[in-house]
Amino acid sequence: MKTLAEVAEGLMMSRSTVSRKIAAGEIQSVKARNRHRIPCQEYRRVWEQTMGTVARESAADLEAELFGDDA
Repeated sequence: MKTLAEVAEGLMMSRSTVSRKIAAGEIQSVKARNRHRIPCQEYRRVWEQTMGTVARESAADLEAELFGDDA
């Protein structure tokens, strides 16, 4: 299980953004007493989804930078 701070650091976003995503149902969490904990499997799913989006959005820019705008 990961804390909000650990997830936020790993996903390069703020703790409040992670909290909003939990409230919106985008990230599944478990409540332990009065604190949210994110299962490691859920963290991995969100990380892969987030990094996949970053990679897709960056691919065209990287290709243009490496091979010019004609690529």
